[in-house]
Amino acid sequence: MQKAALNTDGQKMIAARVTESYTSLFLTSKHDDGSRHAAIGRVGAFEVRLLELPCVNSPEELGLWVELYDRDLRVGVDSYRCSDLDDAIDAAQYLTAQARQQSRGISAILLRAASESIAA
Repeated sequence: MQKAALNTDGQKMIAARVTESYTSLFLTSKHDDGSRHAAIGRVGAFEVRLLELPCVNSPEELGLWVELYDRDLRVGVDSYRCSDLDDAIDAAQYLTAQARQQSRGISAILLRAASESIAA
């Protein structure tokens, strides 16, 4: 994973959101599979989430993940397992930058398609 290309204020905001999301995990009900998640932030159709998932080898142990989730398709696009909150902050910054890049790409495609249909 490469370092995200975010300004210092953006990095601080994401770090604060990861910390808030981590705290809110303890107040969130577990799903049937033992997992729970909290939103870190949204960018267009994407959501960056903090996940707590049971480990395959030891279901009592929980793993911390950061996921880029496509809300329209209802599918995870990318994710990173994190050993601590610092890893989660780095992953959230990277996936937020990815979401912004993907959103700009999708917006450009939609804008181009709309202008082509108007011109036709």
